[in-house]
Amino acid sequence: MTFLSKYTKYYAFISFALLVLLLIPLCVLGFYNHPLGDDFYYGQHAAKAIRESGSVLSAIPEAVKGTINQYNRWQGTFFAIFLMYLPPHLFGEFFYKIYPTVLILFFTASVFYLLYPLVYRGTNDSKYAWISIASTFMIAAAQQVPVCGETFYWYNGSMYYTGFLALTFFFFGILLRYLKNKKAVMLVPLVIIAIMLAGGNYASLLPAILTTALLLVGQILKKDRKSVIIFATVLAVMIVFLAVSILAPGNSARQATIAGTSAFKAVAKSILQCVHYSLYWNGFFSFITLMLLTPVLVLLCTKTDKIRLPFVKAVLIFLIFSSSETATFYGQNNGGPARLFDICFYMMLIALGAIWFIIIKTVYDIVNKNSKKRKKEKYIPSLLLCFEIFLILLFAALLPVRSLSESNKVPNSAVALKTIVNGDASYYASQYNERLNAIKNNPKGDLVFAPYDVPEDLVYFLYLGDLNTDASSDSNRAFSVFYDLNSVKISD
Repeated sequence: MTFLSKYTKYYAFISFALLVLLLIPLCVLGFYNHPLGDDFYYGQHAAKAIRESGSVLSAIPEAVKGTINQYNRWQGTFFAIFLMYLPPHLFGEFFYKIYPTVLILFFTASVFYLLYPLVYRGTNDSKYAWISIASTFMIAAAQQVPVCGETFYWYNGSMYYTGFLALTFFFFGILLRYLKNKKAVMLVPLVIIAIMLAGGNYASLLPAILTTALLLVGQILKKDRKSVIIFATVLAVMIVFLAVSILAPGNSARQATIAGTSAFKAVAKSILQCVHYSLYWNGFFSFITLMLLTPVLVLLCTKTDKIRLPFVKAVLIFLIFSSSETATFYGQNNGGPARLFDICFYMMLIALGAIWFIIIKTVYDIVNKNSKKRKKEKYIPSLLLCFEIFLILLFAALLPVRSLSESNKVPNSAVALKTIVNGDASYYASQYNERLNAIKNNPKGDLVFAPYDVPEDLVYFLYLGDLNTDASSDSNRAFSVFYDLNSVKISD
C-alpha cells in the first residue's frame, strides 16, 4: 500500500502541474479569437440599443425581447437563448478574447467540484486521488476533444453546450454534497440550477433528470423522507420548466422543417451512437491516461465500501451518458452538430472512467473476499499488473475497429502552441483586426472584405466560418447592424 500511496501523491502533483501547463496555450489562443455567425445574429439588437442609449444595461431588455421572440418563433430553450443575446463582444472585443479562458476555467472547476464528493474521504490519500483523477480527466478532455473551436472558442456554440455541461457538473456536485450533509439549504442552488438547465440544451438536461430521478428512487428505498422531498422538488422543477421549453410555439415551427423519429428508435439509436463513440474516440491518449490512473483507482478500492449491484450501476451510467444523444435523434434523427459531439466526448470520459472503477472495485472485492487473512493486500501488485495488461490487450483488440491515425490524435495544446509560436494565430487574428479598422474608418459604410486566409492548423480550431458574398444574407445584415454599417460582404 505504501507504493500506491506514494504513487498517488506524486502523480497528483505532476498531473495538476501538467494540466496547468497544457491549459495555458489553449487560453492564450483565445486572444487570437473573434466572434462569428450567430454571435452577430443574436447580438445585433442589443449592440444597437447600447449604441443608441450609451448604456450597457440596455442590452438586458433587448435580450429578454429576443428570448420571447425566439420562444414563439423558433426555439424554447429560454435561458440559453437569453445568454445567446448577450455575447461577450457586446461589451468590447476584449471580452470575446478572454471568454475562452473563462469557459475553460469554468469547465475545469466544474470537474473538480463534481469529483470531490465522489473521491475525497477525509484522508490525504483520497485528497491526492481526487486531484489526480480530476486533473487527468481535464487533460484527456482538453487534449482530445474533437472540435476545439466549437467547444471553447465560439461563444454561441460553446456556451450552449460546454457551458451548460459545466453547469450540469456543478448540479451533480451539489446533489452529491447534499447526500453527505443533508442540509436543506442546498435546495436553493439546486432549484436555481435546475431552472437554468431546463432552459438549456436537452443533451445536458436529460442526464440531469435521469440522475435526479435515480437518486430519488434511492432515497425512497431508504425511506429518507427529507431527502425524498428535496429530490422530488428538484425533479418536479426540472420537469415543469422542461415542459415550458418543450411547449414553446417556436418548437413546432422548427420541427416542421426537420424529420425526427420515434421515442423508442431515438433511445436505441442514441445507445448505439454512444457505443460507437466509445469504440472510435479512445486512442493512445485515452488508454495511457487510464493506465496511469489505474493505480490511483486501486488505492481507492481499499478505502471504498463495496459497490452493490455493480453491473446494474455500470449499465445505468452508460444509459445516462447515452441520453445526451437521445433528444437530437428524437428531434432530428441524427447525432447532432459537432459541438454536441464535444460534450458527448466529455460525458463518455466520465462514464467510462466510472465504469472502469466499478470493474476494478468488483474484481478487488472478489479477490479480497477469497483471500486468506494473512495474504490480504499482498496480491494487490499482481492485481494491478493484471488490470494494466487488460487495458493493453483491450487497446490492441480495438485497433482493427479504427485506423492507427484515429488512435493517435495530436494533443490540442500542441496545435495551439504551434500556431502561437509560428505566427499562424497572429496572422489569422490580424485579418479580423484589419476588418475592425476598416469599420472604424468607414462609419455606416458599404464594406467589402477579403475572405479569411486560414492557416491549416486553425481550420476547425478557431475558424468556423465567415461572412457571405451576398450583402443581403442574414449573417451579413446582422454584422452590419452590430457595427452600424450600411452593408458588408466578402469579395468573390
